[in-house]
Amino acid sequence: MQQRWTLKFYAMCLGAASMGVQILLLRQFMTVFYGNEIIIGAVLSLWLLWIGVGSYVGQRCWATKSPAQFLFPAGLFLSILSAIGVYVATKFVRLFYHIPYGEFLAYSDVVLFACWTLFLPAGLFGFLFALLARLCRDTGAHSEAAGFVYAYEALGTVIVGLLFTVMLMFFSNLVCLFTLGLLLFGLAFFLTRNKSLLAPIFLFVVVLIPPVPHKLEDYLLHKYWATVDESFRLKDWRFTRFGQASIIEWGGELFLYQNGIKVSALSNTIDNQSQAATLLVQHPNPEKILCIEGNSGGLALECAKFHLDIDVMELDGDMFRFARSHLDSVAAHAWEKSIRLFITDARRALKQKLSTWDMIILNVGAPTTAASNRYYTRRFFQLAKASLAENGVLAICFFPAGENFLGDELLELNKTLWNTLNSEFSHILALPGETATYFASNAPQSLVTSLPDIEHRYAARNPTLAHFAPSMYSYIYQNDRISEFAALLSTSPQQRLNSDFNPASYIYDFLIWHKIMRGADQTVSRVFAIPFSTVVIFLSVILIVLVFLLYFTPARWAAVQRVRLSAAIIGFCGMTFSVILLLAFQTLFGYIYAWIGVAMAVYMAGMGGASLLVTEKVMCTQSDKSLPWLLFLAGIVLLLLMPIFTLLDRLDMPPLYIGLFFMSGALIGTTFPLLCRSLTSAASRMELGTIYASDVLGGAIGAFVISSFLVPLYGFFKTVLLTTILCFTGCVLFIIRGKRIQ
Repeated sequence: MQQRWTLKFYAMCLGAASMGVQILLLRQFMTVFYGNEIIIGAVLSLWLLWIGVGSYVGQRCWATKSPAQFLFPAGLFLSILSAIGVYVATKFVRLFYHIPYGEFLAYSDVVLFACWTLFLPAGLFGFLFALLARLCRDTGAHSEAAGFVYAYEALGTVIVGLLFTVMLMFFSNLVCLFTLGLLLFGLAFFLTRNKSLLAPIFLFVVVLIPPVPHKLEDYLLHKYWATVDESFRLKDWRFTRFGQASIIEWGGELFLYQNGIKVSALSNTIDNQSQAATLLVQHPNPEKILCIEGNSGGLALECAKFHLDIDVMELDGDMFRFARSHLDSVAAHAWEKSIRLFITDARRALKQKLSTWDMIILNVGAPTTAASNRYYTRRFFQLAKASLAENGVLAICFFPAGENFLGDELLELNKTLWNTLNSEFSHILALPGETATYFASNAPQSLVTSLPDIEHRYAARNPTLAHFAPSMYSYIYQNDRISEFAALLSTSPQQRLNSDFNPASYIYDFLIWHKIMRGADQTVSRVFAIPFSTVVIFLSVILIVLVFLLYFTPARWAAVQRVRLSAAIIGFCGMTFSVILLLAFQTLFGYIYAWIGVAMAVYMAGMGGASLLVTEKVMCTQSDKSLPWLLFLAGIVLLLLMPIFTLLDRLDMPPLYIGLFFMSGALIGTTFPLLCRSLTSAASRMELGTIYASDVLGGAIGAFVISSFLVPLYGFFKTVLLTTILCFTGCVLFIIRGKRIQ
């Protein structure tokens, strides 16, 4: 009995360590990769791939010999130590690839870096899974060893996921990683029998580690910014619930960065006065203004000088207060006096219809991530339109464009915004420049380009601007350039709209980024031009060929391969649930960086609970009959996700959405012990580690393909449609398998 509880605890430690390291490295890679959620899929893919390799190697290693129990805490220590090494290495990724000062990291560079750095921690976790499965089988702890470890491993992930959600509000990623290692290794150490072999490691961990993390984090951040630009000086930094914020001194000025992307210059008075003067003359008589995001640099302060009531909404309150702490006393006092600040999600506030405004100013930057793209979708424009007063105007600042020329990708990106605005507003005005400014309204008298009208509106407000004069409008509002830009956007054949669940901005921003980093290479453009029908036909042909090959091979061998292939399909399906739910959560609620621990914990709670329940009842369960029904049910649930998302968006209840993570986790978790049971009956020898390897391999392929290709190119619905085809193929495999064996 004591041995059984020890192995249960080891399995929970394995899940806790794996989930904790995964969460922290995901957050770390997002900060290095500029907050882009595409990296979530790439990192998850490589993580699962190496776990699968480790599990397969472990299966082969322990096929003929039994491992010693003390190897588990030793392996746990090495896996967390290697994860700390990966964390440190991310700060020097620019040096590894000799990235010049000021140049962005390419997506391919980050993926390759993740590939060779994650193999050790992830491979060790997979290896430890196979080790525990063998220990369970040798000690008779459970007849279904892999399902047993899988279930308790999932329960361990729940604990650490919830714990980290709280800890990451107050501590940096590295502090949490060190704490996780100290806690888990200490507990595993006291449970092992061979303490003398592990005592030196334990003493090293206890004595040397506690004072290190914060000082190491500070050192690494200083080194990282020095690799971005040798003239950058890191003045201050802070981890918030939404990323890593830094104050950088450069050329005598202070700049705010979040996740490696410049948010704004602090107190950039000259540019902000010009921008405020450009925006506020596009309403005949504005009185009440809403500024959404991007106000750390002082745009709202300059708008207040037009004698207006200013409301500001910022999602990341910690970062906003962090930036304000570095303003001079005059600017800080002006904030307190002139502006009403709301720390809230602007989309959610607009849904609640708290007020109406004469102008809504959107300043979230380029739509490079789901967090920013959610403000450029048709749904957001509907919410903004409903919150505008009579003659109200929606203004969009600093949208990526070109001073005198738009490449194909930039043109399509701007055309998508133009199309989406036109779907909700009858009048659109676009000001060209290095970054474009868009105005949208349903009142024809609001938007004007005539210089006398603009100067009259400016004079009526009588603002106190030291760095702007009305004569500057002749440069900003050049009617010939405005007409040419509008004609270019109107005549472009691209008709795609940007919606919550078909985020068009992803693909165009990725193509722009690729062209900047790799030049005029057309390979990626050709890949992203593949029609959806071609993908469906290609996938269908491959699946039909596989079904026929397995049907006409020897029954025993085919039975084993069907189970492995079904495990890979289930892994792919599980990853579809995970990635789609994470991206949709980011789109609807805007804070997956903060909630990723809870989301993954709830998903694993459903998976672990269902797996444990089925593991205990597996002897009386007919797995071959249950599995096709579960695969069929998974396909149906995937098809229902889009209407469920739409309903939850209307209800505005995040807890109900979190329930989707639990339900999908339970659905996937139910299948694993059934697969183990099916393989045990089909195989002539125990190969449970290979089931785990097949499962994570399918998940690895799914994570990469879904986040890097399917979602950016085809959107959510077509992605789940392809996964549903895979699920129904799994049903066919098991129906055929049952008939053949009979």
